Amino acid sequence: MKHGRMKLVSALAAITLLFIIPSCGSPGTVADDVKSDEEPSQEKAAPQAAGTSASEDMQQPSSELSEDELEEFTVLFNIPEYNGFLSESFSSPEKINWDAVMQFGAGISARDIGEEEVNDYLKAVRQDKVYGELLAVRRADLGEYITKHTGLDSVPDDALSWEYIADHDSYYTEQPSSEPVSYTCVEGTRKGDDYELRFRVNQGDASESKSGKNYGRRADRVLTLRMVCGEAIVESNAIQWDDYCDESQTFDVSFPQFDSTVRFITYSVAPDDISIVLVKDGNRLTDLFTSVQTEEGSSNLNEVLAVSFFDFDYDGMVDIEVIGDSKLGKHALLYKAVSTEYLFESFADLDEKKMTEIGSDFTLPGIREAILGDSSDDVQMGYQDLYARIARLYQLTNDEYKFDLINVDDNSAPALVIDCNGYHMSLYSCENGKSHCLMYNRPYGAAGNAGYSYAPGKGVFFNQNSDHAGAIMNVYYMLMHEGKELEADYAVTYLMFNDLNKDGSPSDDEIAATEDFHPYSAKYYNYTDKNMTDAETEAKIKLLDGYDQEYISGKLDYKTLINRLRK
Repeated sequence: MKHGRMKLVSALAAITLLFIIPSCGSPGTVADDVKSDEEPSQEKAAPQAAGTSASEDMQQPSSELSEDELEEFTVLFNIPEYNGFLSESFSSPEKINWDAVMQFGAGISARDIGEEEVNDYLKAVRQDKVYGELLAVRRADLGEYITKHTGLDSVPDDALSWEYIADHDSYYTEQPSSEPVSYTCVEGTRKGDDYELRFRVNQGDASESKSGKNYGRRADRVLTLRMVCGEAIVESNAIQWDDYCDESQTFDVSFPQFDSTVRFITYSVAPDDISIVLVKDGNRLTDLFTSVQTEEGSSNLNEVLAVSFFDFDYDGMVDIEVIGDSKLGKHALLYKAVSTEYLFESFADLDEKKMTEIGSDFTLPGIREAILGDSSDDVQMGYQDLYARIARLYQLTNDEYKFDLINVDDNSAPALVIDCNGYHMSLYSCENGKSHCLMYNRPYGAAGNAGYSYAPGKGVFFNQNSDHAGAIMNVYYMLMHEGKELEADYAVTYLMFNDLNKDGSPSDDEIAATEDFHPYSAKYYNYTDKNMTDAETEAKIKLLDGYDQEYISGKLDYKTLINRLRK
């Protein structure tokens, strides 16, 4: 019923648009629309030659769209074929993020995915099963779709970042369980065949429902398009990020870790709830969480007083400092730049009590001096001074940290361990006079995660965690890569129970039937870009397992660490 309904909506949209949209012949002539459908021509592949020309459009007056016309565009851009064009900003068809447009299949995803095709996908992505719904888009269908809706006559090979399998000439991804966002066309103008349409997001989060305003990720979209032969040729889409922003705390910032300017946007629309979003090239980079914590409880900032940008951990990436007010008093929030998908993570919340302890006031220069001491954020230094300053920074924010220096690689300086025992751990190395964060606040000690170990002098790290009370054991192997955080290069999963039905998950009966918990089976995984057979992956993992291993933990208090670094 769902697919039948969508076909009906799509047909309704196509029929209604015939009466308002200029076609390949004279503007607004229904007969010409019918003729163009019966006699396909090359005009459809060359939008500028169809309908009125761009110069003719410039001479025509602009007119407001009627309520009926707005409703017709609302219907059109809520069908799968068009809906995805409103998800992200783009300044031209060449800048479109096709991953975003195709997130829900755009009406062209394949329905005939057979078992062989699914197995080929699982082999390509090194998974045992599909998590969610598997979407497949045939490359030929994608090319036709892009040409039809943008006028582009070629499709780049990297149009989609999905898994491409040459044997099926198709792209694959696993779709999340979320639903497409719906929109309402609230304003629009027409000038010849050119349209500018403003769409409002129908779904809002809690803060937006309190304020009754759409802002941030739910801000309005302004879409421009050209109608050709009854088809919408999209030209640009702009999310209105600056709507309802706090102009005094909204500005453009240059970060060395990004290739273009970033827009720092502050919103104070919802009562007692400041929100901050970073936008690059018209699209969201990340949000900054503005919740604060004291002994009296938790709250959110209700005002941003000042913002500063500097590299407080000497890694060459610029971090963020926000001074704000709340029901619980003033706070200085620090956000560390990281190289993962999150980009910035909360590092410290310095309240008035903490600021008094470190002898600083709530000014940008005062906090900067308290954090950096007498050095600038762009200075290069030896690992001893570098680690001393990083350790001091962590000690300022939490005096319960423990530290250690470990020999992870015989060819470089030791690495600095910063351990909040039983909760999370960070690890820094020194590269070219700058710090490099190998791990930042990696959790352990709960959810079956036993923690981290390393092979001294080998540049190899290990992490072990278990599921189902130890019935399934996972071991991850992480190798050092210059400039990158540690991530799993290889892994092995041990089934520590007698898996009688071979489904990979322990049942009560299988646990009861297990006399001795030992590895009943093992499956090996290769997450690198090396093309390795299963036997080669197993051999590599067994080689890594043969290294001597030492558990990583904080063993030194701050003063002992500083004394050791000064020797």
